[in-house]
Amino acid sequence: MSMRYGLDPHAVPTLEASPFDATAAAMDDAVRDAANKLPLYARFVVAPADLDHSGVWTELPGGDRIWRLRVVSPGAHAMELFFSDVYLPPGSQVHVYDDAREQVIGGSTAAHVQADGSFTTDMVYGDACTVEYHEPAAVRGEGSLHLEKVAHAYRMVAQVKSGTCEVDELQRRSELGERTQCGRADPRGHSKWCGVLHRHRW
Repeated sequence: MSMRYGLDPHAVPTLEASPFDATAAAMDDAVRDAANKLPLYARFVVAPADLDHSGVWTELPGGDRIWRLRVVSPGAHAMELFFSDVYLPPGSQVHVYDDAREQVIGGSTAAHVQADGSFTTDMVYGDACTVEYHEPAAVRGEGSLHLEKVAHAYRMVAQVKSGTCEVDELQRRSELGERTQCGRADPRGHSKWCGVLHRHRW
């Protein structure tokens, strides 16, 4: 929406998430590996923001308006944004895009919000993205959007981006005819399978 109206991307304030602790992540990764658990590809970092106290509102012709906030998690290979207390009134939409505006996610509507008011974006590549909330004049002031945290992706992003999963051990086991899967887990520990090697022998 902001692109359609030619709004200046440099006029958007930036929120920097809390630092990513690479040392702590590496130590926990080793523990998970030893326990044969799915590897985490990201860790949560805190990034609190809301429509009232963060970002910038821009008035549009006809009474509509747009709220924008740039979010940065330095060093991240990719990011996912986790919101709570979300209410998207009729006609409103949320978009998320990278700095180059090459990857645009949305528009997300009320249909994408969970029953508990939570909402999570898809993965945006890079360590910075802009959140954009468009609110029509007819529902002015009714929306609610609270950013809580960011999933700071620090590994296993290349496989997701390319749609491949290059794991030597899985390839070896596939050549032996074993049934194999390649998976990873988000910071909540929720499994995300990225593919199944299809050569099986039962």
